[in-house]
Amino acid sequence: MAGLRQNLREDERQEYSQLACKNLLSLEVLLKAENIICYASKPEELCTDFFIKEILKKGKRIALPKVNEDRKELSFYYIRSLEDDLERGFKNILEPKEGLERIKDVSEIDFAVIPSLSVDLGGNRIGFGGGYFDRYFFGKRYKAVLCSLVFDFQILDRIPRKDYDLKLDIVVSEKRIHFCGNNKQNDH
Repeated sequence: MAGLRQNLREDERQEYSQLACKNLLSLEVLLKAENIICYASKPEELCTDFFIKEILKKGKRIALPKVNEDRKELSFYYIRSLEDDLERGFKNILEPKEGLERIKDVSEIDFAVIPSLSVDLGGNRIGFGGGYFDRYFFGKRYKAVLCSLVFDFQILDRIPRKDYDLKLDIVVSEKRIHFCGNNKQNDH
């Protein structure tokens, strides 16, 4: 899967990323959300910059993760600008700078865009092996709709799932929006 992402030409990556982000931005459940979390994409991933900028233009609050490698956990901080509020952090990934407002509790989040290496249409996902997002939500009461933004070729027929793995509510690609039929509202 990682090889397929790396084999995309940059113009394809940008085109597919914009189409997928437009699909995501069309979701009614996202438009109703006030507090959103996302992530700063790595160069080989579907680019989240367009989505983050559009959310900021709409006046919504968006928070990105900062990794605490020692404790193997995430904290999310609200940003106002991709250009001014981020710096290189864990594994050279862009993370929020110090001094920004932190999300205090997972219950604040209305909508979450979760990174995935692969997903299936049942809402199962394979992350990048660290379990950071799974641990952030596991065992906590949250209202957030969980969504993954992927290239269509990252959608597989079936992915094995463990009890602690996050279950997605929505899968969005450049070609489709799929509601997984899980426990969160599936308005569109």
